[in-house]
Amino acid sequence: MFNKNTLLKSAVTMVAAVVSVTGVQVAFSLYQFQRAGDRIEEKLTTLLPGLQITSIDCTIEPGVCEVVANDQVLYVDQSGRYAFAGSLLDLKTQTDLTRQRREDLQAFTSLLTDPAGASPQVRPERQAPSAAPVRPSQPTPSQVVNVDLPIENAVVRNGGQGLPVIHVFSDLNCGFCQRLHSELAQLEGYEVREYFIQFLGATSGQKAEIVLCAEDRLDAADQFYTPGSTGASVTTAADCTPEQARQLVMENTRFAESFGLQGTPAMILGNGVRFRGGYMPAAEIRAFAEANL
Repeated sequence: MFNKNTLLKSAVTMVAAVVSVTGVQVAFSLYQFQRAGDRIEEKLTTLLPGLQITSIDCTIEPGVCEVVANDQVLYVDQSGRYAFAGSLLDLKTQTDLTRQRREDLQAFTSLLTDPAGASPQVRPERQAPSAAPVRPSQPTPSQVVNVDLPIENAVVRNGGQGLPVIHVFSDLNCGFCQRLHSELAQLEGYEVREYFIQFLGATSGQKAEIVLCAEDRLDAADQFYTPGSTGASVTTAADCTPEQARQLVMENTRFAESFGLQGTPAMILGNGVRFRGGYMPAAEIRAFAEANL
């Protein structure tokens, strides 16, 4: 609960700094969210060339996009004209939304450095809907990552055929991961190993545990990537326990942190070459793989 005077002062400051978003539709389509994110990314990187954008989420509140950049959280209206750096307050619930988001981001690093491997204490709500895109991170093109996680840690597509491997690190609450998952289904000639991690909150880990403990992992992943799905029809494998699945998610998440993952999805070729972007259409994935294998 906030001190009322402090809350009022913060609210007045925010109202003075942020453009009114009256008239902006609440129900943006996936395409509209993507266009808003692309527009904001282009404007910010043009005005501030040194800005390292980790993610852009246009689903938190109608008309407002959250931008995580250089370990800071700021807000931009969906036209890309106005930006606000400071705490975004929900006056109805008296909640500091920015503080919640920072805690979520810090929790990702905290759980990875916990030597006891305890279940992460991440704020479970305020997750972006799986259908809503969050802009993927842009890794250094030359970065090489040796992915030595066991194949048992992954959801595998086209396995056992001796095909070149593409490693994918995904979060089941990530909109661009959902889109990439659909593109990977169209990618022939490659073995895809998708490692689910807990990056966007506790529910990400819970979903990942269910998928990695499922009798049919690929079907379970498809279900969770379906908007509105709760995975209620996922069948658990007889030889899997929640503790085993939780350990796999923790191993995947720790490994992702070890190579500096700052956003999902992230793709790495079997020879260790990391893709330049996060989400890519199947044709671009194939072109990059052919050029770098």
